[in-house]
Amino acid sequence: MWLRIVALTAAVLLAGKIGYREMMYRWGTGEVIVATYKARALKACARDAAAQRVRLPASAWSEPEDIDIVIGQPNLRVFFWHVRDALWKARYLNPYLHIRPRGAERFVLCEYDIVNATASVHRL
Repeated sequence: MWLRIVALTAAVLLAGKIGYREMMYRWGTGEVIVATYKARALKACARDAAAQRVRLPASAWSEPEDIDIVIGQPNLRVFFWHVRDALWKARYLNPYLHIRPRGAERFVLCEYDIVNATASVHRL
């Protein structure tokens, strides 16, 4: 009986350690990717916002409200089993930065595609 309890406790502690290390690795990797591509993404978002005539304050892109890294683009209509589709990597593998500018009159989101180095500004 005691051996089962010790084995179960060891298994739970091992699973917790592996889970914690995986979480810290992913958090650190995300922070490095954001820091690496932040300047390029902000410039591309400012250019695309100006091209679409989205009115924002001058400081909107210099200090964004929020930057998140997202893997895949969920609004593409590609199913997981369609691996030969040209958009499959964009849907499930490519990293994107979602940037919310500070001080926007309306809800504005810039999506920066890291692989293709393109930005698109959307009004929500």
